[in-house]
Amino acid sequence: MRRVRLQKNSFLYSASLLAASNLLLQLLGFVYRVILSRFGGAEGLGVYRLAFSVYSVIHAGCLAGITTACTRLSAEYYATGRKGQIKRLIFVAFCGFSVLVTACAGALFLAHDEIAEVVLGDARTAAAFVPMLICLALTGVENIFKSVCIGLKQVRFAAASEIAEQLIRIAAVAVLLARFANGDHGRLAMLIFVGMAVSELFSATFLSWCYRHDIGPMTAGGRSGRAAGFWGIALPLSLTALLNNAIGSAGSVLMPRRLRLAGLTEAEAMAELGVVSGMASPLVLLPTALISSVLTALQPVLSDAYANGRQLVIRRLSEKGLFVVGMIGAPSVAIIVPLAPTLSRLFFGQVISAKYMAILGLSAVLMFYQMASGSILNVTGYQRFHICTAVGTELLQLGLMFVLCAMPKLGIYGYLYAALFASLSGALANVLVLRRVTGGALRIGKLACLPAVCALTLSLWTRVFFSVSVGYLGSQWAAVVAALLGAGGLYLLLLRLLGIRVWEYVRSRTDPMPVLCYFMA
Repeated sequence: MRRVRLQKNSFLYSASLLAASNLLLQLLGFVYRVILSRFGGAEGLGVYRLAFSVYSVIHAGCLAGITTACTRLSAEYYATGRKGQIKRLIFVAFCGFSVLVTACAGALFLAHDEIAEVVLGDARTAAAFVPMLICLALTGVENIFKSVCIGLKQVRFAAASEIAEQLIRIAAVAVLLARFANGDHGRLAMLIFVGMAVSELFSATFLSWCYRHDIGPMTAGGRSGRAAGFWGIALPLSLTALLNNAIGSAGSVLMPRRLRLAGLTEAEAMAELGVVSGMASPLVLLPTALISSVLTALQPVLSDAYANGRQLVIRRLSEKGLFVVGMIGAPSVAIIVPLAPTLSRLFFGQVISAKYMAILGLSAVLMFYQMASGSILNVTGYQRFHICTAVGTELLQLGLMFVLCAMPKLGIYGYLYAALFASLSGALANVLVLRRVTGGALRIGKLACLPAVCALTLSLWTRVFFSVSVGYLGSQWAAVVAALLGAGGLYLLLLRLLGIRVWEYVRSRTDPMPVLCYFMA
């Protein structure tokens, strides 16, 4: 059997390394959430989620556009022989981030009480603001260097940094909560952000060292000049991310208030926010690790193709990317959903119904399609449409949640239905426009039907595997492991029956020019 040697700048190497690191990160992140739930409970997670909504808005406004521009332009400069411009790109990125984060810090210091009490509706969140800003400043240093590493296909540095950061975060937060937590949920949120800042300090230091010793020499030589087009990419994306996160954070802030109108107490409403954001959603979003790794590795390749006018490559990569996302996302969620009620009880000590998880799982799959199609549109010059779709989807979800969550017959299900309908609308809009952009190359029926058939089959058999395993093994932990192994084996068998040879499928993209429709025939 011929051995395949992976080049360190190939798509397969990048995607494989990112997938492995992201899977490990998802598992570590799951352990992290279990620790948080054990120390803070559902209500404590709700208070932390309110404080985190401020962080997510500031993070999006300060970094989302800057990091995407760094990844895209560093890949473009390197591919077109303008390596000398990468140093200028990093300088411009740091200057822009410094201005933005200073402005946000000033606003937060001047109005911290009003933000906590009036905007968030919970004065306890104010305790987290100072460590939050320290964490954000360190995150900016890390993310700018990391985005350049990804653009230059040096993903091993980014992967090592992320894994070490998560390990340090888990240890730091666990120690801080065990030593200093006293039942005050505001103090809990503050301690979590302190632990996050400790982990970000490591990542910022590590990636700065990697740039000086390994990435910096790659930018020597070649043509130099201004980082032309940086703000043309960064500003629209920053505004989009800022609007999306502001609207999403508004949903987190308004949800407990609307649930109180449906008859819940303040503690119950806050607990519902903690359950959906800190327990249920992380379960169905586990496949994000693989999906984001594929999209991240695909981004510089698509940027290269777009910069060199390779329309055929863009069309084929678009279809292939959506197909991979569907074949990862839908079957994975279908395996998780039947086991989610048991997993939530075992890990979090919280009972979550199967209906609850099924709605959330379908919403997650649609969100994967929206994320993938939006990422492709964004890289290939359709940023404005991506902005409109992203903002419109968030507004739609916020409006539906505002109305539905206040209905006593729906309660928290109003949020779930709002998320489902909004994700469906966003995914359909993006995919339909992407199909027109690619000249009708996307076969929507096949992209949706094959993943759906696999998902339905796996969902049914996962239930069977779990029920039989519980009867024979007598342990829910052992039954979950057996069901996962059985479902995983069945998934590989289904792929084989469909003619999909996973290794050859991924390996077909080590060179940008081959015919990429191997599995579409």
